[in-house]
Amino acid sequence: MSGNRRTPEEKGEAIALSLELLDLGAPTYAIVPQLMRRFGISRSAAYRDVVEASEQRGKEGIPARTGNGLRLTAAMLEQAMITAYADNDLKVMARLAREHRECLKAQGLAVVAQHLDGDPGEEVPPPD
Repeated sequence: MSGNRRTPEEKGEAIALSLELLDLGAPTYAIVPQLMRRFGISRSAAYRDVVEASEQRGKEGIPARTGNGLRLTAAMLEQAMITAYADNDLKVMARLAREHRECLKAQGLAVVAQHLDGDPGEEVPPPD
């Protein structure tokens, strides 16, 4: 940050990050510290940026996403997986996919098939 005042570009970057995190469903209290750390701004300036981003979304007719922490985690993991795929980083993508599956299981959104009897490595024929 240059001097005591932010440039319009620096403020725009903070608002863009706020928009991205708001779109993922992150709450204001979680976004403010991120802006403070990343852009070296005060708590009040970070809060104003989040409010401005939220108002911008409201003017665009996009409702605020709210949800529990697991839903936010799943959304962030999805974004990270897309980035890893675009970067052709398959090792990171595989790790993120495992984390995403665990997150979905924790939400009750993923079902994991388990063998009730027999060898876990054994092929299970489909039901008739």
